[in-house]
Amino acid sequence: MYARVYEQIFSSSIMEEDLETRYIWFCMLTLSDRDGFVDITIPAIARRINLQEEVVGKAIDKFMMPDPSSRTDTQEGRRLEKIRESFGWKIINYIHYRDLRNEENRREYMREYMRDKRSVNKKVNSNVNKLTVSTCKPPLATTATATATATATKDTMCVRFDAIWKTYPSRVGKKAAYKHFKISVKTEEDYNNLQKALNNYKSSDRVKRGILQNGSTWFNNWKDWIEYQEAKKKIETTEERDRRMYEEMKDSF
Repeated sequence: MYARVYEQIFSSSIMEEDLETRYIWFCMLTLSDRDGFVDITIPAIARRINLQEEVVGKAIDKFMMPDPSSRTDTQEGRRLEKIRESFGWKIINYIHYRDLRNEENRREYMREYMRDKRSVNKKVNSNVNKLTVSTCKPPLATTATATATATATKDTMCVRFDAIWKTYPSRVGKKAAYKHFKISVKTEEDYNNLQKALNNYKSSDRVKRGILQNGSTWFNNWKDWIEYQEAKKKIETTEERDRRMYEEMKDSF
């Protein structure tokens, strides 16, 4: 997993703690699942972040204590709560900040939509003004026919893109996604392959786990998903799982 860290954390009371305590808190964010649960023992955490168990245990105890300097009053400023007596914790405000991230995606989508709309209106108004003041001769019939055909083709592409865009799970970056769509989808076969690729992507394990690419990214490499098949899952040993999660934690810092 990965964790998105908001800028507010650098003005929170966690930054008043010693360096090791701050490091352990960032590691807890990284080791949590998408709902904020860190279902790992203290010895396992200590091995992955290369610290002594006593140091990790003291930091976790501190995270579960009230913090009068906290920016939020949820559970008296506590950062963790136990999910069982022996081990496992829940990050108290994780869902709140996760939902803020989703809200940011929605706002970004609306900003892209409004930029596209203003751009289209600007072009339309510009073309109307040019037609009003133009003193050129009317275009030849053949030119008019070609223009009408090109316009119809463009309209069809817009309709087709909008139809498939509505089904994409992370509609961020519509303008860039449409640019990639126009470049890569030229024939009926291309469009059918795009639909197949999107179905493969939406049914993939990574999407089910909530790991989504923005539309602007996915439409740039959608052909990679045409013949995509999930790799057979290998049963990990405890040692392999600990090593993998340790490597993932290192890559996030």
